[in-house]
Amino acid sequence: MPVIAALAALAAGAVKWVYWREIDAAPAAATAETATGLGKFGRVRLLEAPHTEENYLMKEMGYRIARKHAAKLRVIALVVGFGVPALIALVALAIDAAGNAAVARGGFRPDRHFRRTLAVLRRGEA
Repeated sequence: MPVIAALAALAAGAVKWVYWREIDAAPAAATAETATGLGKFGRVRLLEAPHTEENYLMKEMGYRIARKHAAKLRVIALVVGFGVPALIALVALAIDAAGNAAVARGGFRPDRHFRRTLAVLRRGEA
């Protein structure tokens, strides 16, 4: 089961990466008609221009910072959102395999360790 989870996380990360590449390459399809929903009535014209110069939001939030850090943020999202879960699943698989190997060798007997733990707890040594 951990192998399936790891493969699913890696596959989802690959799909997300391909999606980001596609939206970066696609031309902007928004127009004044599509933004307002008035395109069915004809051509939409603006009463005034939106801005004559850059404002704080356009400069800092929407364009400069977002464009500057987009690649870095996407790498962080891929690693944290898909890489870390895949790694955790593989670590769980390794721990499970190590536990199974110990049981097969006879080195780990859950019943014996459980009884020892209960005895220690009853004596109050823990």
